[in-house]
Amino acid sequence: MTLRSEMRRLGAGFQEPPGDGTPIEVAGAHGARRIDGTIDLGEGVSEEGIDRVATIVAAGRRALVLLRIRTRPADEAAGRTSSARSAR
Repeated sequence: MTLRSEMRRLGAGFQEPPGDGTPIEVAGAHGARRIDGTIDLGEGVSEEGIDRVATIVAAGRRALVLLRIRTRPADEAAGRTSSARSAR
């Protein structure tokens, strides 16, 4: 399993699959990637069931570490996640 293949797998359920993600720096990791998008969870926390999701996968020495942040509702979170990306 590679970072890119794991990102493609995790992003497959997104409304617009984000591919293999964007490389990012994570302290202590041997590589990390991030994907952002919206996903229809059906029973999501937003009224429409569509949530904005940011996912980061970092490679440790022996395992991949996953961080997934779901925001609600998707419309309000869009500005915040865009701002976070701009600050990098």
